[in-house]
Amino acid sequence: MVFYIKYLSKNRYQSIKQFLMSNLSSSTPVKVQQMLESYYAEQQLQHSKKRQYILENILLHRDWIDAVDLWISLQRHVSISCIYQTLKLLVKAGIVEQRTGEDRKTHYRPLLQMSRQA
Repeated sequence: MVFYIKYLSKNRYQSIKQFLMSNLSSSTPVKVQQMLESYYAEQQLQHSKKRQYILENILLHRDWIDAVDLWISLQRHVSISCIYQTLKLLVKAGIVEQRTGEDRKTHYRPLLQMSRQA
């Protein structure tokens, strides 16, 4: 499921994000953040707000998404090259998996899904 947030107002986007985050398990983002921080330390990389923004948004998607759809859902606030670089980094860190579809596009999905609370 892909949200095209581009067409939503900022307040509407914030309310959707708040709703999704309040209905998702809070333990998974902590695990993901720890995995990412250890990968940053291992690779001697610095934390970046843009990477964090991309990570938060990809975790909201439960289905496969390609970089262009992710870029559109991020309202084009982040460059497409930054998205590709961050997705590559997230794959190497073991947070996101990638596959190449029949259309020869590479799609991405978080390995650690945010599970709904019971």
